[in-house]
Amino acid sequence: MPLCVWMGDVLIADSGPGLSGTGEQTRSGDCVTGWVTYGLLALAIAVEIMATLSLRATDGFSRLVPSLLVLGGYGVSFFLLSLVLQRGFEVAVVYALWSAVAIVSIAVIGALFLGERLTVVQVLGMALIVAGVLALELGAHRDA
Repeated sequence: MPLCVWMGDVLIADSGPGLSGTGEQTRSGDCVTGWVTYGLLALAIAVEIMATLSLRATDGFSRLVPSLLVLGGYGVSFFLLSLVLQRGFEVAVVYALWSAVAIVSIAVIGALFLGERLTVVQVLGMALIVAGVLALELGAHRDA
């Protein structure tokens, strides 16, 4: 994933040593492509959250419409993840981001809107998940 910075009136993409290994700077559409890729990842996460929150409504997959919503949602989410991977993101980082954001979001939504409880231990567990994802992301940008 390129690091994008403004240099005067030009957006410069520095690919760094991570995904492409070249470390070259270009004026191409790499930055826009990167933002689109992050958008696809965000959409994949949002769809997965919607599907997971719909699970209870399936009543053990005995109700057709909610069941189709869950199955279709997971299918769409994995399809979007495949597009993100196709654009060059590392699978460990993508999956970690996808699952961590979804886990934390669903826990918070459950606590705020569904009457579920969050204990201190659960909040600490979510903090550890986020720390692990950050470690994966930071480790992905280190030279081998």
